[in-house]
Amino acid sequence: VCLRSKDADGAGQVLQETMQIEQAYARLLAALLAHIATNPATIEWVLPLTAVCRCLGRIGDYVRSLAGQVIYMVRAEHVRYVRA
Repeated sequence: VCLRSKDADGAGQVLQETMQIEQAYARLLAALLAHIATNPATIEWVLPLTAVCRCLGRIGDYVRSLAGQVIYMVRAEHVRYVRA
């Protein structure tokens, strides 16, 4: 939506929200790895969940990149990403 309407302010809000995605990714991955450490017998079904978790994190990265491109397109400002 921000890309079509060239909404740099909306893209800035999206950038803020992607930080929440990254934080949730880190918490979920840590929880899954802790589960594997305490219950090694469950590794067979937990390990694929870590791959899904990683893919969801990458989707957040793509969204962040698109939002940064919208800001650049509208304001000619480069956005620096800070990892959570």
